[in-house]
Amino acid sequence: MPSTTSSGCALQGENLGFVDKILPPGARQTRNLTVDVVDFLTLSADRDMRCSSINRITIQNIADFGSRDVNAPLLKCERITDWCIPPPAPPLTHVANSINKISAQPPGTQVRFACDVGYVYRSGLQSISCGSDVYGSAGEWRVPGGGKVSSMLSCLKNRTWCPMPQLLNGSVITKLEPPSYEIGSRLSLACLRGLDAVEGHMELKCMLGTGLSGSRGEWRAQTRDGRWNVPPIPLQCKHQMSYCPDLRSASADRIIAPGLLTEDEPYLFETRIINQTIAVPANRLGTTVTVSCPEHFQRVRGDSSIVCDHGAKSGGTWQVAGAPVTTLVDDAIAEPLVCELDTSYGVFRHYFTTTMREYGGEGQSGYDVVPNIDQHTSAFDAAYFKSFLRPPRTGKYTLYVEVVGRFLLSFQERVLLTGRSHSSTPKRFKSGILQLELGEYYEIHLQYALDPAMPEERDPAPMPRHVRLLWQSDDNFMHLEPVPPTALRHSFSPLAGYSGSAVATLVNDPNPCDSKNPVLLHSLPLYSKGTITHGSTDRNYNANLDCKWHLTAPGLSRFNFIVEFFDVQPSRECTADAVVFRIGLTGDILQSMCGSSPKGGVLMTRKDVEIGVQFRTDGMFEGRGFNITYEVLPSFTDAPTGPATNFVS
Repeated sequence: MPSTTSSGCALQGENLGFVDKILPPGARQTRNLTVDVVDFLTLSADRDMRCSSINRITIQNIADFGSRDVNAPLLKCERITDWCIPPPAPPLTHVANSINKISAQPPGTQVRFACDVGYVYRSGLQSISCGSDVYGSAGEWRVPGGGKVSSMLSCLKNRTWCPMPQLLNGSVITKLEPPSYEIGSRLSLACLRGLDAVEGHMELKCMLGTGLSGSRGEWRAQTRDGRWNVPPIPLQCKHQMSYCPDLRSASADRIIAPGLLTEDEPYLFETRIINQTIAVPANRLGTTVTVSCPEHFQRVRGDSSIVCDHGAKSGGTWQVAGAPVTTLVDDAIAEPLVCELDTSYGVFRHYFTTTMREYGGEGQSGYDVVPNIDQHTSAFDAAYFKSFLRPPRTGKYTLYVEVVGRFLLSFQERVLLTGRSHSSTPKRFKSGILQLELGEYYEIHLQYALDPAMPEERDPAPMPRHVRLLWQSDDNFMHLEPVPPTALRHSFSPLAGYSGSAVATLVNDPNPCDSKNPVLLHSLPLYSKGTITHGSTDRNYNANLDCKWHLTAPGLSRFNFIVEFFDVQPSRECTADAVVFRIGLTGDILQSMCGSSPKGGVLMTRKDVEIGVQFRTDGMFEGRGFNITYEVLPSFTDAPTGPATNFVS
């Protein structure tokens, strides 16, 4: 009976349609019966007396006429719309979906939360659903699906909310508070030392962004009224062009007239050396400058490669380029390059003092070498100058002598010019035109005495001992200058008791061969050529060297080593300095060589797939060194021949 409108009914039947199943006598048979009814139900059945397979069952439904309309449903339920109280958003979050956040919500309502702008998810639930408590008597927010809420959404500040600001040349971040790129962070910019700010903002603040729907922050600069709403202009820096000051001699500003020596006169056999300090102008940070001595000058001290870097006193300073201490806090101040004129240049002078003046004492004389004849004043009453003149080019020259006193100038053992002044004012005398050839040396002698023709006798002591040798060439008649030291050579042989006439290199080779790392010349193809040298070819080699070269070829080849120049200190069995040839880099010694050889001499030839070259020196004597050309040829090539050598092996 699916349904009925009657207020009550009774059903009775004897055959319920159960399928008969034959069981042994006395066995119990069970049948299942389901009754679906609303309201009250009475169910009765006959007791099975085990004498029949037919059972009787009675189902009775009695309705309560006084409680409701018979046509109305027996049970009616309505949804409680104000079931769950609106949930508060956790700190630093907000409700992300569209719901009424003021009124209570009905069952099944889902609320989603999201982190506020500038914050990122850390942990906890991002959504909850309106359900009921365990007793079913009240609404309660629960995990979607029915679980109990344990922890709600938790958010942190986005530490990378604002992007890294654009840093242009030389600008850096000097301050960031707090030390992250979150909302409200304050950032300070500045230019590095050695640079000046050109334009741009130096203070920025991380603010809520307007682009990309507020998904990131933006840096803002401050207006004059204190608001942070101005788009920032990137800070731009420019180099201070004079960050490192001029590098020059400490006495560069002191002007001394040529020849003005007063009491500082030389001892016997002393030379007057011309030093030249190579000045480097002020420049900007990071500038690297390489300087060298001019022709006819050689380095005495100082640094040839320098770089403008920071100093310890917040200023720029020139430091040695590539030195280990460069860029440290402490200064590694570079020294100006000081060059000295080769001591083979100059004029031999024999000077005299007389009894004319009180402080001259008894007459005396001495010898020295001066750079040139350019004496504005001196303590000597007379002098004899001797030198050899070598013109810088072929042409016509005119010589001048400027004196206070009397002189005689001879040229190639003939008197060229003589004269005498008539006062304490210098007088200039001019010679005839001389045709001089480049490469020739012309002997000149100049005799000078403080003996002017005066109208009346005067004490010569207050007078300047003035004598100068000047010249003028046909290519520039307007330019008259003292004959420079580089055009004068005092002699061609060492002076007795005077060592200054010998040419000497005053410092070691600044760029020697590498004693720490072998030079690997591997897989050299046939017919390849190269050079091996002790270091700078214009300097003697250094002491205590141990340089190595390792040459290899893809197959059996002939290795030839030809001399460009070779001058290594000779010693018995080359136990001092030597060029050593080995099998491989560190194998058995093939030959040790020292001594000298003319250009083109064959230092070594060998058929092999590899060969090693070692250059070792002791700490005593050094020679000019060597420059060797190596070549790799096919193995069938004949051994080369060269001039006779003076090798010691």
